[in-house]
Amino acid sequence: MLAGVVLLSQERVLYMIKYFILLFFLSISFAHAGEVDRYFMEIPKHIAIEEAYEVVADIAEHYKWTVLRSKSDNNTLRIKLDHRGYRAALIFNFSDLKITYSDSTKIITEIDDEFDSRYGSEVWVDHKVPPGWLKNLKRGIKKRMGRLRRDNRQHIVIDEIKNSSASGGKLETPSKASLTIDDVQVKLEGLKNLRDKGLITQEEYDQKKKNILSRY
Repeated sequence: MLAGVVLLSQERVLYMIKYFILLFFLSISFAHAGEVDRYFMEIPKHIAIEEAYEVVADIAEHYKWTVLRSKSDNNTLRIKLDHRGYRAALIFNFSDLKITYSDSTKIITEIDDEFDSRYGSEVWVDHKVPPGWLKNLKRGIKKRMGRLRRDNRQHIVIDEIKNSSASGGKLETPSKASLTIDDVQVKLEGLKNLRDKGLITQEEYDQKKKNILSRY
């Protein structure tokens, strides 16, 4: 009789321990639920919001995330990934200057024995997306945006030179603003492309090149 009472008490203690473990996970869940959007990264100059949106979507798909594009809101992008016990879910928001995100990731925890029959063996609680997953996304997005930014800037330079050539071959006097080494490289590459394609003469090329270098 006494042994039975002791055994029953041990089972109740074990049950209470599991109950408090569940309460602990739920408290973490509620703590994360109230979090606001977090900063992700800046949108570089010369990249439109629509372009940034597509870059994030493409990189997410590259890393096997499921991308849910919004038909009514082009400034919001949802991605999700079920992997290694995580049910990751991120919502990206795009503004003129930056990208923010909210994290609705959940992780599974298992509780067995007597607790299973009452509440089930699996419990999903709120959690943060693994840092490595977020780091991979950010690295891929930054690399793609850097390449897109250089391409966009080169197109701007090419259009500028084409317009100058079309207006009687007169090139505009450069502004007083100085150029960075990156600006000089992009402008010279665009200028060389135009000359190689025969869209401007060697004389126009030499004059424009001199103007560009004088601003560095």
